[in-house]
Amino acid sequence: MGQLFTLTTQPIRVSADGFQPLDLALDISAFDILDVHLGIIAIEGTSSPTVTVELWTAATIAEDLSATTSRGFTLVHSFGAKSAIGWFKVNLPAAASVADAGLMRFLRWKAALTGTTPAATFFLRGIGRSYSRSQ
Repeated sequence: MGQLFTLTTQPIRVSADGFQPLDLALDISAFDILDVHLGIIAIEGTSSPTVTVELWTAATIAEDLSATTSRGFTLVHSFGAKSAIGWFKVNLPAAASVADAGLMRFLRWKAALTGTTPAATFFLRGIGRSYSRSQ
């Protein structure tokens, strides 16, 4: 059985490129597989605005919690540029080998916008599953 998780406690409106604050990164160490759902509920702006939401993972969190860069995080998945509202889903397994970083302990999002005066409102949530250990 899975456990619900949220990467955004409420819909988040972004109007500039950036990462989720480090102190809000989610500890996913109890999970082997994540079913992540991205809900885009608004896209604003002119000149064909788009939003690209990415998921990043890391084994540890840097001490500087105000960091707005990748700070040791590795890209796990990009939902791609989206120009319309809708639901999008991805299944993220744990690392298959040492060469494949897969999911590490922490997960956070990054948003990138295109267009003139763009903004987007979205949320991320899902179900975490563990097959190798009980929760």
